[in-house]
Amino acid sequence: MDIDDRRRSPTASQCPGHPQDLRKPVRKSGAATLPHFESLPRRKKMEESVLRAAGEALYGGQWQSPLSRDLGVTDRTVRNWVVGQHGEPADLPSRLLPLLRARADRLAHVIALAERLQNR
Repeated sequence: MDIDDRRRSPTASQCPGHPQDLRKPVRKSGAATLPHFESLPRRKKMEESVLRAAGEALYGGQWQSPLSRDLGVTDRTVRNWVVGQHGEPADLPSRLLPLLRARADRLAHVIALAERLQNR
């Protein structure tokens, strides 16, 4: 390829879907959409809320990384589940339940201790 060929090669704005073109809206049937997000699968609202609710109950606002460590997956995997980029595994509820039960047991112990101290 010589210098003249490179000058004639298309730029990012001339190539739809080029990575540098992701921030530019694409018109599809009259509505502007972002190319990266138009292919994301839809998720059931309940599944999303269970994942988020379990994560926040277990670890608070910054829950995705600690939950990923306990589930043995990368934090990127958990983030992909949250945004719906990848489907959650079918066994996710059975993987979350032991974590939730362990937290419930610890909380029950702390509640009992606090109640004993309160009744002194």
